[in-house]
Amino acid sequence: MRQKLRKLFYKIRYTYPTRDVITVLVVLVLFFGFMWGSVNAMQKNYQLRRNLENKRRQLELVKLQEKMLEYQQRYLKSDEYQELSAREDLGKVKPGEKVLIMPENSATAKQEDARSGSLLVDNKNSKQSSNFSQWMKFLFGGSANDIK
Repeated sequence: MRQKLRKLFYKIRYTYPTRDVITVLVVLVLFFGFMWGSVNAMQKNYQLRRNLENKRRQLELVKLQEKMLEYQQRYLKSDEYQELSAREDLGKVKPGEKVLIMPENSATAKQEDARSGSLLVDNKNSKQSSNFSQWMKFLFGGSANDIK
């Protein structure tokens, strides 16, 4: 039994782990370690670059929103908007203008309209949107049906 162990030990010691084999194994381990580290570094760089690009896009979006709010603020401070707002909300008119105020339709007129198939117009639904919102819809792709 002892001799068999010595033969096995001798065989393992002198046939398998020569310096060349050990050197090749060490080089392979180092090579694969280097490759693994390189792939991890490339993946991390890709993720960081993607995050940076997302942050740049967000920054650009915030800058555009800021400019839009500045334009809106300037418009709301303008004399034109104040005049339109006073006309719409308070019913103000310029000197020399005449306003025609129509009474509401009677019940028989409403029934006649309903029978003929025409649409009833409710005052709340017929209120026009502001000039600014109409321009925003026009400039940024609102459809003609959206603008009242």
